[in-house]
Amino acid sequence: MLTVLSLVGAILVVTIGWIIVAVITTYFSKDGISEAAKKVLFTVILALVGFYATKLFEIDTNLNESKNKIAEIINNQSSSNTFYEAQFSINTLNENSTIRKLLNNEWNAIGEKLNQIKRQELLLKREEIIPKWEDLIKNSREKVWATNVVSLEEWKKFSPTEGEEVHRKAIENGVEIRRIFIYSGKNDSNYVDLLSKAKIQKKWGVKVKLISANWISKSPYVSDLLRDIGSIDVVLYDDECVLLTNVDNNNNMISSILTTNMHRIQRAKELYSKLWDGAETIE
Repeated sequence: MLTVLSLVGAILVVTIGWIIVAVITTYFSKDGISEAAKKVLFTVILALVGFYATKLFEIDTNLNESKNKIAEIINNQSSSNTFYEAQFSINTLNENSTIRKLLNNEWNAIGEKLNQIKRQELLLKREEIIPKWEDLIKNSREKVWATNVVSLEEWKKFSPTEGEEVHRKAIENGVEIRRIFIYSGKNDSNYVDLLSKAKIQKKWGVKVKLISANWISKSPYVSDLLRDIGSIDVVLYDDECVLLTNVDNNNNMISSILTTNMHRIQRAKELYSKLWDGAETIE
């Protein structure tokens, strides 16, 4: 966007150009100058005026970009100063005071969160997982590929509708959602409920499959991928980030890590492709 200064400069360039054209045209009005020569020179002058006007616009654009970068640096510096000013303020309190200990714990937690953000990662507590999971589905543009080992009871506890609305809306917007349900065995008491859940999600438009934990354990390649990734409960969002959830022995959520680490994303994609090819389709 042109500033007042560059706009004035552009007007001056154009004005000077027209004055030059007027002077030269008057000069060329004399006998002996061909019409063709006049047209050529006139065209050249207009081209030069246009060229310098374009350059002015480019300079203005670069200046604006530089100004924005400087403002961003200043804002970042201000945030950094606030962080360390908070530490200084805490240190002015009595060393053994309870409030100092509490504030220091908060300051350390903020520092750890900032380090996570710097690594482009988020460590999520149990109660934070489902809200972030839903937000990521809402903001996905192309695909969400997920495995599922979290127990049905856990799902009902944290998401009574099991994310039906966010799934349907994302699918309506053209997002491909796949889910592989992992079960212990077909004789397992939870298998029937898991199959029912998978069929319900299929009605929403989710592409669903099932695979047994036994099949997974017998594949050395999959076992190697799991050791590298660190979790069997995986959700890939647009190949831009991956959510890895840790579960306990009852398949209840413990914590998750959301990361943009490209190695983990690539290994998660390899794992997902392998599982998808080996999983059972649902009629």
